[in-house]
Amino acid sequence: MNNSYKHLCGTVFAALAAGTGSLSQAAEVTLYGRLDTALQYLDASGTPVTDSLIGLTEAGQAGSRFGLRGSEELSSDVSAIFTLEQGFNIDTGTQGDAARGAFNRQSYLGLSDRKLGTVTLGRQYNSTFDLIGTFSAFGNAFGLASQNVVFSNAFVRYDKSVKYTLPKNAWGVQGNAMYSNNANLEGLGVKSTAISAATMVDFAPISVILGYDRAGVTRGLSGGPGGTISSYLAGVRWKSTFGLEAALIYGQDHNGRIGAAATGVNQFGAGTPVPNATFDDRFKASSWLLGLKYVAGPGTAMLSYSSSSPDGINGLRRQQIAAVGYRYDLSKRTNVFATFAYARNGNYVADADIKQIRLGIAHLF
Repeated sequence: MNNSYKHLCGTVFAALAAGTGSLSQAAEVTLYGRLDTALQYLDASGTPVTDSLIGLTEAGQAGSRFGLRGSEELSSDVSAIFTLEQGFNIDTGTQGDAARGAFNRQSYLGLSDRKLGTVTLGRQYNSTFDLIGTFSAFGNAFGLASQNVVFSNAFVRYDKSVKYTLPKNAWGVQGNAMYSNNANLEGLGVKSTAISAATMVDFAPISVILGYDRAGVTRGLSGGPGGTISSYLAGVRWKSTFGLEAALIYGQDHNGRIGAAATGVNQFGAGTPVPNATFDDRFKASSWLLGLKYVAGPGTAMLSYSSSSPDGINGLRRQQIAAVGYRYDLSKRTNVFATFAYARNGNYVADADIKQIRLGIAHLF
């Protein structure tokens, strides 16, 4: 789908939604999306069920979605902006989060000033996600290989949030901060306040990132009382002039995990001993990830190794994940990919080993 067609579709949609017959009064609206699926082989041992699964999976690389982005220029410096984004499962055609209904991924409205920055309100990604998306080799993508399996504040969305984002500047400094009075973590419907802040500075060829999240939840482990969970990370990345990138990230979780992605042990009957958005003042985890990426023409080779060491709760074991992958861009919008990832003690479950192989295709429009 070319840009002119996307623009036309978006403009027509905006005019109809606003109930107006005049396209000239509509905001500048873009229809966009992602279609992403893969053939997956998943194998588990040491879980309650030692078995393997093979078949199509949604989000072989990243979640399928479609959405609308819009802006209206209010002055030479200020614009009104919005994003509405719906996730879905391409392998079944169902909604990505049926409990939330429409626009379950993002839904926000705001004002952007070229000099002062941007303020947005609604359901949004946390501050760290905005900056760390492609920081390491696999970024926040590719299933078990993803950095958000390791760091619990790398990929979170907060309901009812207010976010401020710094304007672009000549010194390579990016940053934002946000607050939510009811983040609705994990879609549990329990009250959860949240704050989030992150910054990244580019000192070419080096980039440094810092991210911090803090959430107050009412749910405690094993029926205990709720409390405050905190998570932070710090990372450094080096980019060469010949396509090689290396990244090292370190982080800690205190009193629980805010929103780390699962390793897949639940598909084989193993419980998650420390569920997301669940408070326990005994729990602490220290995690790190080393990632390497090499870009040569349309091809990208990826390699990573991570370790997450829990402390404070008996029976938990150190989680280790090794992954290798390759992505080939057929065009600016379509790529094919292959990944292999192996997790030892997935989700801190002793002897729960998961192997994941994916062969997939992704298309952006």
